[in-house]
Amino acid sequence: MRSLPLFIFDPSCRASRYEARYLTRLQEYAPISEQLTDCERTISLRISLVARLQRKRFDMRARTMGMTLAQWRAIYAISRAQGATQRSIAEAMDVGDVTAGRLVDRLAEKGWIERRVDLDDRRVHRLYLTPAAGPLLEQLSMLGEDEQRNQLTGVSAQELARMSDVLDRMIANLEQADMPLLTPDHMAIE
Repeated sequence: MRSLPLFIFDPSCRASRYEARYLTRLQEYAPISEQLTDCERTISLRISLVARLQRKRFDMRARTMGMTLAQWRAIYAISRAQGATQRSIAEAMDVGDVTAGRLVDRLAEKGWIERRVDLDDRRVHRLYLTPAAGPLLEQLSMLGEDEQRNQLTGVSAQELARMSDVLDRMIANLEQADMPLLTPDHMAIE
């Protein structure tokens, strides 16, 4: 059964995390958008839901090409920074060193990337795409463009521009160093 998000951003929300465990069979098969409570309709949760659904759809389609979303993200990160270290790829993907190491191992086994010893520091290995990765990168880029077209069906150019502006503003707000952080007192649910 699908569980609903447990962290609710709306402090006035009294929804119990245990209620999510008792969804009816009907709700279980209803579209996610119809299952959301008012508390779950906050912008942050909807942005997270969009991102999760995007990842899920892209991963399903990428698997038809013999690749996972994580592998695609690693190949993309390496394509943007040929010669990067495994650690810098881990940071770019926001994953741990061990996770990045496993991804790099799998990609190297499949012949899509290669490790080269750094000439200045023989302990360091630099990552490069192989020629075999070129067509795959192109296919996955087309898949990404197709997914974006699908998810923006029915969204006008004006709506898209406005949404982009709002998201840019939200990103800038969140990146501000002097933005006050909420304390536990501010987050208490009565």
